[in-house]
Amino acid sequence: MIICCSPTKTMKSEAIAEASQPMFAQTAAHIASLLKDKNTEELMKFYKCNEKIALQNVSRFQSFEPVTQNNAGLCFDGLQFKRMQVHAWNQEDWNFAQEHLRIMSGLYGMLRVKDGISEYRLDVENPLQVEGKSLTEFWRLKLADGLKDECILDCCSKEYSALLPETKCSVSFYVEKQGKLKIEATAAKMARGSLIYYCIKHKIDNIEAVKAFNEDGYHFHEQLSNAKHLVFVKEVQL
Repeated sequence: MIICCSPTKTMKSEAIAEASQPMFAQTAAHIASLLKDKNTEELMKFYKCNEKIALQNVSRFQSFEPVTQNNAGLCFDGLQFKRMQVHAWNQEDWNFAQEHLRIMSGLYGMLRVKDGISEYRLDVENPLQVEGKSLTEFWRLKLADGLKDECILDCCSKEYSALLPETKCSVSFYVEKQGKLKIEATAAKMARGSLIYYCIKHKIDNIEAVKAFNEDGYHFHEQLSNAKHLVFVKEVQL
């Protein structure tokens, strides 16, 4: 089983394990070169961001190195990754995650946790054409052959889930309040991180075993689930 998750916009540079080479390092270098000559104003429009973020990424792309010693599993900095508790992993956890966890990426396509990467900002929905295709279409086609025979647990957000084959098994986390089910974005991000941590710590390598996840008050809801969609529900008392 391969667990796929989304990256984060915020990043930092950190290393703890010997870095592996990203699978699509040369492609990442090519995509970065398409953004290298954009100035601050152009990146502000491209990202729809403020000047500070644009300036930061002008610098990143001008000095971009596709392979570094900074491990991808430590570089992404968001709620999901905090719940994955990467700093609490032992060597066995790192090795299991390297084999079974993939971080989807607008720049690198797909990353393993030990892959050595540079900081960047590029979502698959950013308006960049690569070989005449959107980033989503480009990476979906490029990743297809390598993923077509894999059993995939899709812990991605909607935009990164679009990179994965239709055979994936998706996961949803609902909060139940007064009998009504709702997906709360922040809670769902945290739950995805907790599920990934659970799978890594318990060395879960099949979809059936994922159903035993019961952290943070969530439990598997069999009636709402099917073979391609696992649903977990947390009841909240008001």
